[in-house]
Amino acid sequence: MAKHDIRRATRYDFADVMRIGDVYDGKDYLCYRYKSFLDDPNNRSYIYMVGHAVVGFSASFLIDGGQTLLCRSGRVKASFQGQGIFRTLKKYNVMYYTSSVSQVARLPQSTSINMVKEMTKD
Repeated sequence: MAKHDIRRATRYDFADVMRIGDVYDGKDYLCYRYKSFLDDPNNRSYIYMVGHAVVGFSASFLIDGGQTLLCRSGRVKASFQGQGIFRTLKKYNVMYYTSSVSQVARLPQSTSINMVKEMTKD
């Protein structure tokens, strides 16, 4: 079985992230925003690797003075969807922000701070 790993996205990953697949019926904005996402100090972008292949991507931003963590872009290769990869990427981001940068209190589309607590549990 191939090794699964998560690491920070880099500029060198651009082509691999774009090859994950079509999103938004060809109206994908990530190809225009990818580099600016990586340059934004309030952003953490990660890729999910299976072996040497990039199969997932997630970009999250701190907004509202560090109180809200907003997942702004994400995708998972079609053949890997339904395996919890995107949730794992999002959880990885939440754990980073809650443990080392900010006291995130809100995740959009969640009902309460309990969602943050649930995502940071082991």
